[in-house]
Amino acid sequence: ANGKMNQYMDYYSALANEEKGGESAVAPDGLQTSWDFGSATEVVTMYTESGFAPYEFYKGENIVGLDVAIMSQVAVNLGKKLEVKDVVFDVVATNVANSTGDAVGAAGITINDERKQIVDFSNVYSSSTLVIVSENGQYSSVKDLAGKTVGVQEGTSGDLIISAAKGAGYTYENEDGQDVTVTAAGATVKQYKQYALALQDLKNGRIDAILMDKIPAELMLK
Repeated sequence: ANGKMNQYMDYYSALANEEKGGESAVAPDGLQTSWDFGSATEVVTMYTESGFAPYEFYKGENIVGLDVAIMSQVAVNLGKKLEVKDVVFDVVATNVANSTGDAVGAAGITINDERKQIVDFSNVYSSSTLVIVSENGQYSSVKDLAGKTVGVQEGTSGDLIISAAKGAGYTYENEDGQDVTVTAAGATVKQYKQYALALQDLKNGRIDAILMDKIPAELMLK
């Protein structure tokens, strides 16, 4: 399963790069990249935020990506069709919770206790590393962001981490099972609806760094 997941990750990364003028993406033999919902009338609604390649992004007028591929197959298995709705990230879980029909949220969502109170989560099928994006690559850890203006997408892990770090500190469990607290005293957090807007402000010198997921960051910077 991991091998197939990696194939999808590589394919949609290449496809996202193609949308930006890169080389044409070619799917490996046997990798399904389109789904036929037949005459299904019942709908599974997928809430997402499209600025998060390779998980979800626009190709022409359609949203595609790893999450969309997974949910397309789920819909086919259920005998239903998939409807993808593009919303701001911070309301994805709320929209699922408030939906009266079959609805899911798929947008590179981190599992946390707050979200668990309103929605159920599937098994983890993808994990990610956070990175600090800056003009000169001068920041290597959260503590380096002390006193800096940091851009984040509202409601993401980056937002939660730097918002905690600028105050009492953000505590996480390291590889040895020990609790570690990091701080970034005096940091200013600037929230954005989309990472693309944060990147624009970074290039224009309005913020010092962006805290975000590694793979989407790499694609965004190509």
